[in-house]
Amino acid sequence: MNKKGFFGDILFIAVILLFAGLAVMFLFFLLDTFEQTLSTTTLNDTDFGAKSLQGMGIISGKMDYVFTAFFVAMVLGILVVSWLVPLNFIFAGIYFIVLILAVVVSAILANVWEAVSVTGTLATVTASLPITNFVLLKLPFFVGVIGIMGMVAMFAKPQVLEGLQ
Repeated sequence: MNKKGFFGDILFIAVILLFAGLAVMFLFFLLDTFEQTLSTTTLNDTDFGAKSLQGMGIISGKMDYVFTAFFVAMVLGILVVSWLVPLNFIFAGIYFIVLILAVVVSAILANVWEAVSVTGTLATVTASLPITNFVLLKLPFFVGVIGIMGMVAMFAKPQVLEGLQ
């Protein structure tokens, strides 16, 4: 199958972002719990143990930026693929219908994120991941904006590039 691009890529991004956000939340929770457990035991009273635990805290503090980099990479990927896929303007209506479907599905995914992130134990983790929380709570808005940008990139190419492909 020679698939260069697909209308449903924007829906794929919404689902992948939810799972990436859940993975970041889980890893942050796991590292934070692990760090707190090890710091309270008497096994790690050495300077080396304290320094390694401090390194774990630094890693868990960067998890939000990893999600942000992943989000930006997905957006750039959609824009590049949208630009490179040769497509007739007649498919703009189908793209718009798929975009509306993607916004509706991303609203459901945002509600799933909200339900998971306000749970007692995970609420403190969510407070430590403000960018991830913001992006996933506003996921329908971001999916709509990315979809419109992808639509513009896909259907507003100059005719000169159409002949080169």
